[in-house]
Amino acid sequence: MKSFQLRGLFGVLLCLVIGLTGCQPVKATTDGAIHLTLWHGVNPPPNREVLQQLVDRFNQTHPTIQVDPLYIGQPDQQMPKILAAIVGNATPNLLWFSPVITGQLVELEAIRPLEDWLYTTPWFNDLDPVLLESMQLENHLWSIPFGTNNVGIFYRPSLFAAAGVTTLPATWEELRQTAQQLTGVYNGNPQYGMMLPLGKGEWTVFTWLPFLWSGGGELQPNATGAVDLVNPGRSLLSASGARS
Repeated sequence: MKSFQLRGLFGVLLCLVIGLTGCQPVKATTDGAIHLTLWHGVNPPPNREVLQQLVDRFNQTHPTIQVDPLYIGQPDQQMPKILAAIVGNATPNLLWFSPVITGQLVELEAIRPLEDWLYTTPWFNDLDPVLLESMQLENHLWSIPFGTNNVGIFYRPSLFAAAGVTTLPATWEELRQTAQQLTGVYNGNPQYGMMLPLGKGEWTVFTWLPFLWSGGGELQPNATGAVDLVNPGRSLLSASGARS
């Protein structure tokens, strides 16, 4: 992938794109433009419409470089397609992917570091350095941040009023007390004071980490190879299901 092509794409799309070392040579078609295939998993559909608008804007202003986006599903659906493309030497020119699979792609030698050209581009200083940290592995930068999600707690004022809660909790202890106060039966229906994500998938970890970090906790590997959720001065539930 030539650096000027990625520079042009990044300047307009502002998205995470990487050049795959095994991608097919980029060739100009009969319309005289260089076509770049972009695999992505942008979801929900309204977000894909926004991405398409950005792509259309880029294509209109860069008639010699045209981006062809293709939705390939969510992360669990993407990996089989990516692996098949790597094995078949038919990878896309550009790829939107979850950072958690970066290590797998590096081991497969399917991607190459971007710092050689990215650090010299005029857009590098516009990138949030905090986001860039999540793109790094083994002292190399493998991708460009596409976006970030902010986790928050949403509440329904009417339920607070029905339970007699007049002020919002400001501490962990107040949050616990408010959740207990909200738990019960209202209008004949059982109600829980707070709903939290459970399970073993990436989404659960993603939504729990802000709670952990804001409470002063951190992730620490233990002697068994599992990960414990620890907080100075108190014990938390470990990722393996046992008390740490």
